[in-house]
Amino acid sequence: MGIKAIIFDADNTLYKVRTEKAYEKLFNCIAKEANSDAKTVENVWRGHINNILNSDDALSAEKRKREYSIEIVLGQLGILDKKHVLEITKKALDIFWQQIIDDLEYGVEYASVISRIMKKFRVSVASDEYKKNLEGKLNHVFGTWNKYFEFLISADDTGELKPSEKYSKLSLERFAMKPEEVVFIGDSWERDLAPAKVLGLKTILIADENEGAPDFFAKDLFEAEKILDSLVA
Repeated sequence: MGIKAIIFDADNTLYKVRTEKAYEKLFNCIAKEANSDAKTVENVWRGHINNILNSDDALSAEKRKREYSIEIVLGQLGILDKKHVLEITKKALDIFWQQIIDDLEYGVEYASVISRIMKKFRVSVASDEYKKNLEGKLNHVFGTWNKYFEFLISADDTGELKPSEKYSKLSLERFAMKPEEVVFIGDSWERDLAPAKVLGLKTILIADENEGAPDFFAKDLFEAEKILDSLVA
C-alpha cells in the first residue's frame, strides 16, 4: 500500500526556532512590571518549570502554557491582583512572540517544496505548540498556512505535549487513513517519531545526525522531499 499523506512537525522541522532573545525580553518585561530584576525572574521561572517537568503534569498542555507559568512567577514575586497579572502576561507574551517570529529561520524555498509535496500527497501539521502561536509562525513562513496544509493538530487538540500518540491518532482520524498510508516527518525521534512508529506510520527524521530508529533520515526538507518522491503511491 502506497503513502498518501504526510504529517509534518513544525518547530525545527519546517523552520528553526531561536528563543534566546525572546526569553531575555520576556524576563526583562516581567522584571520591570514586578519591580524586580531579570535574573531573579529567570531563576523563579526555571524553578517553576523544573517543578512541572518533574511532576505528573510534565506533559500537560494546560500546565505547560507560558500564561500559566507567568502567573505562577508573578505570584511568587508578590503580584496577586488578577487584572494586573493578566495585563503583565499579555504585555510580556506580545513581546515574546514578536521576537520569536522575528528570529524564525527558514529557507525561502520551503514554500515551493511544500507546494510540490502537496501535489502528490495530502499534507498536515501536528505540533505541540498552541494553535494561535503555531498559526502565527506558519503564516510568517508560508504566508497563509491553509494554502499549504490541510489541517493542524496542536496542543489545544490533544491536551498534552509530545511525546504522545494522540498527535498521530487525531491526524489519522482527520485523514481517514490507515497508519501504513501516512508518513510522520519530524526533528526528534523521541518526541515526534517514536509514538508515530508505534502506531504503524512511516517516519522520516530531519536532523543533523540520525538517532533512534526512523524509517528514513534526511538532513533537511529537500532531502526529505526526495525520499517522499520514492514513496508516491
